[in-house]
Amino acid sequence: MNKKILYTAILLLVTIGLGIAIYFVFFRERVIPLPPQETPTNQATTGLPEAKPGTPGTPGEAGKPPAVELPTIAQGGPTTTKELSPNVVRGTTLSRDGKGMNYYDMTDGKFYTVDASGAKRALTDKQFPNVSNITWAQQSDKAILEFPDGANVVYDFESKKQVTLPKHWEGFDFSPQGDQIAAKSIGLNENNRWLVLASADGTRAEAVQALGENADKVTVSWSPSDQVVGFSATGKAQGFDTNEVYLIGKNQENFKSLMVEGRGFQPLWNKDGKQLIYSVYNSQNNYKPSLWLVDAQGEDIGKNRTAIGLSTWAEKCTFTSESVAYCAVPTSMPDGYGMQPELAKDIPDNVYRVDIKTGAKSLIGAPAEGSSMSNLQVSADGQNLFFTDNRTGLLREMRLR
Repeated sequence: MNKKILYTAILLLVTIGLGIAIYFVFFRERVIPLPPQETPTNQATTGLPEAKPGTPGTPGEAGKPPAVELPTIAQGGPTTTKELSPNVVRGTTLSRDGKGMNYYDMTDGKFYTVDASGAKRALTDKQFPNVSNITWAQQSDKAILEFPDGANVVYDFESKKQVTLPKHWEGFDFSPQGDQIAAKSIGLNENNRWLVLASADGTRAEAVQALGENADKVTVSWSPSDQVVGFSATGKAQGFDTNEVYLIGKNQENFKSLMVEGRGFQPLWNKDGKQLIYSVYNSQNNYKPSLWLVDAQGEDIGKNRTAIGLSTWAEKCTFTSESVAYCAVPTSMPDGYGMQPELAKDIPDNVYRVDIKTGAKSLIGAPAEGSSMSNLQVSADGQNLFFTDNRTGLLREMRLR
């Protein structure tokens, strides 16, 4: 009996041993040891790694775009322009030699001339505080200065002499030769309001056209051909968006009238006075300004009227010859701005060249500084475009070639 129990126990132990062996050989999960991980001494072992101190990058470094150098000569895109005045300017005009600009410095009340390099000199030692408006003769040798109190003087920069004009004169312009002036004489009584011509010193004044209650509808503008001295937007309306504008003759000639496509008429003569760029606004273009071209001399007045296709004002253009003009055109034009040009003084401009013989227009460039431009003038050699930056009031220059 004892032997039987012993054999049974041995058999049981053998069975258990075989079972354990089979488990370890066939069924136990094998764990493959991983190589040890290195842990930075100053970095936590959980979460995102801490940012390490960096060093300032420079253009051209890996992963960073190189700095873009903008051209200093206009090539159809953003163009670096040059600042030519240290202070706010007024009354800018091309200098007599055609190489630079004359301007009035609002800070010290003096007149200067500056060339494209930035070299400047005073035109006179005399100071004129608080000048509110300036009208230059075409020769840039004399100017009419208007003051807030209504005083008006003509100053000759060659002779250094000045003469006083009547306080009730306004809206001045010089003749092409610079020896005469045109103005609106605004008397207290409507029956005593006239467009007058006079010598440049204010003498020998003569009435040319009665203004009556329409003085605000008359624009004084002496043509380069010496035939027309102004425009009167007092004609009959031809429908809602077409108006008649009369040309006022120097010798009271009865010229043909112009039919213009809207209101807010602004004229600009070309160099020989045979053609005219003008701007108007109307309901069809949501009261935005639009530029037009038309013949404006003799029997051809009103012929070849053509839309230029630029939304800007004539006062933002300048002629460099009989057939070429440069215009500053706002990059955007909200509805209704044609009625209030001052609203666009902060909108950057593009510069277009317009060939009025062919009607072709081309984008020349744009100030890289985002300038809104006014008082455009091009140097006599065609290399430099001068303008006033409306945002800052400073005089600037863009290289054209």
